[in-house]
Amino acid sequence: MPFPVYIELKLFSPSTPLTASVANQLGLPVGSTEKYLKEGRLSLFLDGLNEVSIGQRNEAIRNIQSLLNDYPDAPVIVTSRNHYIFQSNQEEQLPQFELREMDDEQLKLFFAKNGSPQVNALFNIEKEIEQAEGSNFLNWLRVPMLFKMLLSMAEDICEKFPEPEPQDKRMAVFEERTQTQLSVIEYFINGIFEREQGRDSGFNPIAFETLLKDLAVHLWDSNEQHGSIRTSEAVDFLREAIKNGFPNTDVSYFLDKSVELRILKKDGMLYSFAHEEYFNYFNGLKSRR
Repeated sequence: MPFPVYIELKLFSPSTPLTASVANQLGLPVGSTEKYLKEGRLSLFLDGLNEVSIGQRNEAIRNIQSLLNDYPDAPVIVTSRNHYIFQSNQEEQLPQFELREMDDEQLKLFFAKNGSPQVNALFNIEKEIEQAEGSNFLNWLRVPMLFKMLLSMAEDICEKFPEPEPQDKRMAVFEERTQTQLSVIEYFINGIFEREQGRDSGFNPIAFETLLKDLAVHLWDSNEQHGSIRTSEAVDFLREAIKNGFPNTDVSYFLDKSVELRILKKDGMLYSFAHEEYFNYFNGLKSRR
């Protein structure tokens, strides 16, 4: 069975061919990596072609096509939110598969696996499916990450309003917090900040929210999408942003803490938002506030 290698395409750079990225991931010389690819001993999972900056995307596509041409025995999976056509050989296109949202039965299974009895009393998924089929609320629950956020929110509400608080009170709070997809993400982020503030007296949630918003907007202005930023550029940008309102915030502390909270992710010398939903949320704060 081929050894799987995961590559985040948002980290793609034209100066580093994908074969070199695979070699770096494995800690092997490029020559050995190319040999294993030719022998079909490696399988590649190239994730997030849509997250490559627009100016570099065509080069990334050419790199992927070269991989397919040069190493026909190496299994390759490319993921993207957009459709791109690749040739697995001169005559055949690479098969395309669409990842669909969870159906009703999958929602029930996901809830059964991840929900608690307390949350089940607050949020009856089977009843929700029966009564709200086709609703926007139910539709965005079909995205696993958002569903997990909602479950986390429900757990939090159960802790804040434990028995013998009336069930109606918990339900009212829950319904207030789940009006939109953004409200769920906002509640989830605020919960992270609130918990961290209780653990770390130096943590300033207003500063973190503002700087994460500024960073997301900067990434959007640079790439027009969720992408990555080099450490040196991030540090320079944040130093300027901090001068505008949070002079006591340390850049290294901000970056390290954001990674620790899994809002940002660091790969080598590159930073990015850990999830595209986080990026969309913070990028959208500029227009919402």
